Amino acid sequence: MLRFFRQIRHRLLTNNRFGKYLLYAVGEILLVVLGILIALQVDNWNEERIERKSQVKLLKELKADLEDNLEEIIENKERCDRRLNYSKSIWIYLREKREVDDSLKKHIRLIQGSNFFNNSKTTYEYVKNSGLKLLSNDTLRSKITKMYEEDFQNIEWRSQGEFKFNDEVRLPFMRSHFKPDTVVINEEITSFSSKVYPENWNQLRDNIEFQNIILDGLNLYAVRINQMTKTIESLNNLLANLQLEIEDLEGK
Repeated sequence: MLRFFRQIRHRLLTNNRFGKYLLYAVGEILLVVLGILIALQVDNWNEERIERKSQVKLLKELKADLEDNLEEIIENKERCDRRLNYSKSIWIYLREKREVDDSLKKHIRLIQGSNFFNNSKTTYEYVKNSGLKLLSNDTLRSKITKMYEEDFQNIEWRSQGEFKFNDEVRLPFMRSHFKPDTVVINEEITSFSSKVYPENWNQLRDNIEFQNIILDGLNLYAVRINQMTKTIESLNNLLANLQLEIEDLEGK
């Protein structure tokens, strides 16, 4: 091809056709420039393809982490729902001075404990440390940031608050006013570790501290349930948006 162009240039110069030679030279320059532009465009296409592929991989990893968090939050909410109902049952017993039964002892045992939120955020921390530039969709990037920096942090904070309440308020009271009950396991009497049997049921009904502990637990669970319900809704919407973005990038 290069030899062909050299022959044309030589023929034009030999025949003193200088004007046509200039036109040819300009055309050859334009062809070179066009070739460079095409090569650059191909490079850009390849770079964009590589970036899209990397972004899809990152979004899928983020989606997997968020799905893990969704499952964790749903489980935490279900536990809070149960403890809220148990606390309501205990409160009704206290206010209405009902007779003690096995369900009451069961509910007192089951309100003990707390739930941690194990936030899956490895991929988000990687994106965050990279300046969040790896996510090209501004709206999606904003929603992901809000989810991790606000919603998940609030759930973590309230999870820690529940643990502190249980460890520093409820359990110390239970240790002071309750004694271990016993249960039958495989026909053997085994001492149960949880404190479920009060020293005096009648005194417990009128114990202001115990009443406040039950009420504080009710408020704590109600706030956590409300927060987690809203987060679950927002998280489902975010996951749907993530899936659409992944499909859009894979289709380009």
